[in-house]
Parts: sequence; C-alpha cells; structure tokens
Amino acid sequence: MSNQERSLLRRVAKSSALRIQETLHLEPRTFCLVTGPPRSGTTAVGRWLLGHDHVVGLNESRILVAAHHLVSQIHRFQSLHLQRRSLEELARRWALGSYGAFGLVFGARALVDKEPLEPIAFPDKDYSAFLKNIRGLFPSIRLLFIIRDPVPTLWSMTQRKWGKSLRGVEPFDLSMEEHIENWCANVDLALEYAGDPGAYLCSFRRLVTEPALESRRILEFLGLKDGRPFEPRPTKEVGFNPEALERIREATVVQVKAMEEWEARETNGP
Repeated sequence: MSNQERSLLRRVAKSSALRIQETLHLEPRTFCLVTGPPRSGTTAVGRWLLGHDHVVGLNESRILVAAHHLVSQIHRFQSLHLQRRSLEELARRWALGSYGAFGLVFGARALVDKEPLEPIAFPDKDYSAFLKNIRGLFPSIRLLFIIRDPVPTLWSMTQRKWGKSLRGVEPFDLSMEEHIENWCANVDLALEYAGDPGAYLCSFRRLVTEPALESRRILEFLGLKDGRPFEPRPTKEVGFNPEALERIREATVVQVKAMEEWEARETNGP
C-alpha cells in the first residue's frame, strides 16, 4: 500500500469516527483545562501533554471562552434564564461539537485545551466566573493551574504585543500595572482552588527543578500513565532595571508569600 493510500484511509477513518462521535454524543473520558497567567508556562505544559499518546487537544481554541460568554448571557437575560437548563445543554453540545469540528476524536483518554486568564479573552477580568461557568457545563473538568514566579512572567508579558487574536484590532501594549494586577489575580484564584479534588496547582518552578516528580503528579491527576516527563527549556534573561524589580516585588509580595506557604505545606504536610 502506498503512502497516499494510507493517508486516504486515515482520513476516511477519522471522518467516520467524527460522524459516529457526533451521532452518539460521545465525550472525552477526561477533559482538562490548562490555565493560569499568560506567559507562565501554560503553552509549554499544554504541548507536553499533547505529546502523550492518549491525549488530544488544542492551544487557545477560544471554544471555552465563547461558551462562557454564551452562558453569561443566558444568565443575564430573564427570558433566556427561564430556559437555562436546555440552553446550557445546547452550549455544552456546541462546545464538544466545536472540538470535533477541529478534527479531535474523543477515543483518546484525555482532551486538553489551554486558555490563560487575561484581559483579551476576558475584558471584564472576571476569571472566577469563567471557571464557574465552564464547571457548570462540564462538572468533571480538570483544572490545571500553572503559576510561574512573577519576575520572569512579567518580563515575558512586557515583551509582546496583545490583541493579536482579535479581529480588526491592531496589536497593542498593556501597562506594567495591568500585568501585575493580572498575575496577582491569577495567583489569588489558583490558591482558592488549592485542595479542590478537581484542580491541581502546579508551581512552574517546581516543574522545572523536579520535572520527573511533578510530571508524574500531573499525569496521575489526569488519569494518565507512562508519559514522558516534562523537559524544561532555557528561558530568556530578565532585563528589568533595579527600580522595576523593586516595584514588582512590592506589588506581588502578598501573593508570592502565599505561594511559598502553599508550596511549603505541599512539601512538608500540614
């Protein structure tokens, strides 16, 4: 059999699987949202998970973002809220169908999507509402929070333009104050979920310094076995001047301390 024939058979098999999936309303056995502040390692973790044999997924598909905004409008308007159960089920089916439209077959053990919590996707910055609405649609969804130390995260934030995913908008800068506010809000929210059986809080620093151990914990959280460990890559040097570093440390001291205390409890027990 030629390579062209094999490719054709694979496309036919995938197309048939997608039709069966849509007809039978099949769902992934495990659904995971990788989230946290932008530039915190969420992309690297998402790519690592997608390298697992039993994982399919997307990177910032915006499907869950759209589903969240739809649910928000259902709850906002009285006429829609009266039919919220049926409309929420339609939103749920729409989201799953949208993943299928990207060609994802749910025969894999886990579906992974990555959506950082930032003001481009969520202009109202109500990240808590997003997670609440998505959990309402998918009660068994797994939330994997990735938190990276503020200085390298904020440096990476300041080195890029924002709004590239929006239509009809020229990419723009966000201020340091907005970046700091976003990082702090993400840490506060992630710590609220610490201890929740459906959530896992991952310190990116620990993932880099102890990749085998932390990788195993994440894979176990997702019900996956025999995955290769996360492979850290060199990161760019931080170029903040002393004044900016002092400003960042002062603005993030509460959240940094809270993360350190959480990590100490995780390491040493109560």
